[in-house]
Amino acid sequence: MGSGTQGVTVSSDNKYVYTANATANSVSAVRLADKNVTTIPVGTNPYGIAASPLGGHIYVANTGSNTLSVIDGDPNSATFHTVIDTIGVNSPRGLSFTPDGTKLYAPSRTDNAVAVIDTATRKIIKTVNIAPGGENRQPMGVGRFIASVDPGEPAPEITTSPLDGMAFSGQQEGTNSVGQTFSITNNGNKDLVLGT
Repeated sequence: MGSGTQGVTVSSDNKYVYTANATANSVSAVRLADKNVTTIPVGTNPYGIAASPLGGHIYVANTGSNTLSVIDGDPNSATFHTVIDTIGVNSPRGLSFTPDGTKLYAPSRTDNAVAVIDTATRKIIKTVNIAPGGENRQPMGVGRFIASVDPGEPAPEITTSPLDGMAFSGQQEGTNSVGQTFSITNNGNKDLVLGT
C-alpha cells in the first residue's frame, strides 16, 4: 500500500478496495480474494476517491494537481487499472456519485463551488456556486449534502437522512456540539449546502 492514505472506496462488485495515497501520488488497488496489490500512478496529492455504483470507473480527487483521475476499473478491459481520463477541478477533495451513478459531485475548495460531472461523457456539465455572497466556504465533502467550514475551524457534526426525507424551505440553522452555528440551504432543487 502507498503512504499517506486519505480515502478508501470499494468496487461495485466488492472484489477490490482502492486507497488514495496522498504522499505517494498513487492509488492502491487491493484484490480482496488474494490481497494482491496493484499500484496505479495518479495526480499529485490524491485525497478523495469514489467507485462508480455502475462499475467500471474509479474517480480520484488529486488536490495538488487540480485534477480528477479516472481509473478503468473493468477487469475485462485492456486498460484495466490505468488512468483513462483526467478532468480539471481546482483543489478537489471528497467525491460522491448520485445513486444512479450518472453524475459525480466534486467540490472545488478554491472556487467555493461544486463541479457536477456527467459520468457518461466525463465532462463537467454544471458548476454550483456555494458562496453566492462571496463567503469563503471551501467545500470539503459531498454526499447527500455539501459540507464546508470556515478555514481553520473543525468540521461540524452532521447527521443526514435520504434527501427524499428532508424538507427544507429557504434556510435552516442549527448549532453543533462545540457551539458552531451552521446553516442548510435548499434552493428548491435538492442540492443542499451545509456550511458554518
